[in-house]
Amino acid sequence: MATAVGLSGGSTLHGVTDDQKRLVVFGIALSKVLVTQIRPFVEQEVQKEYLNLSASHSIHTQSTSGRLKNWRTFLKYENINGNDALPRLPGGRYDYSKFDCRVTSHVDFAKLYVENHMAKFNAFDEHCDASAVPALLGKVPVFSLAFNVLLVMLDKLEMPGHTVCSVTGIQ
Repeated sequence: MATAVGLSGGSTLHGVTDDQKRLVVFGIALSKVLVTQIRPFVEQEVQKEYLNLSASHSIHTQSTSGRLKNWRTFLKYENINGNDALPRLPGGRYDYSKFDCRVTSHVDFAKLYVENHMAKFNAFDEHCDASAVPALLGKVPVFSLAFNVLLVMLDKLEMPGHTVCSVTGIQ
């Protein structure tokens, strides 16, 4: 097993390329600096969009049959209200007719836009991490084209076997 620092103070990480080291530094910077700085802004804008949709589309009281299915992208109702734990149809598909589609908070609204494994946060804190925040920037319609361009650029910063930031589904 390689040690991080040798006796001389230099790096002794054997088998780790310079590109892999840069990738680690970029990931740390993304997670610890950039995401922590923009998370309050993301929360503020998501909350505004949630309040607008609560007023215009009553998403806080909607039923399964009258749910808002798309708002720029397909919304993932399986990520809220324990819907992912409900029995599935044959073939493993979700039974949307059984879902509780009421979106009762801006945090639940944010969860509609992220992949299932990213939807484990309950607030815009450290649990809303470096994978969820870029996904929200890329998918929630309130964010500008400039954010989407940034995310596409981040998505291109990938190396074989390693992805810095995978934000799939940006159109």
